[in-house]
Amino acid sequence: MERLSPSDRQLACEVLQARYKACVKQSLVNDVLGAIDVDAPTRKCGHLFAELTAHCAELIRAASGKPVMPER
Repeated sequence: MERLSPSDRQLACEVLQARYKACVKQSLVNDVLGAIDVDAPTRKCGHLFAELTAHCAELIRAASGKPVMPER
């Protein structure tokens, strides 16, 4: 993802964030409410969260208006 241009990276992060939100929503409805499996969202959507954290955290923070902390 680091090789992408800034605009392509922004788009990739937006798509990844949309997929994560959809995954969590679907898991909440189907697994948490339907099957009382409260760990399902973490289990099913954790890989998407890890990708967001690894590649898109600073873009998400910048879009939210929160100050972006430099990486150490």
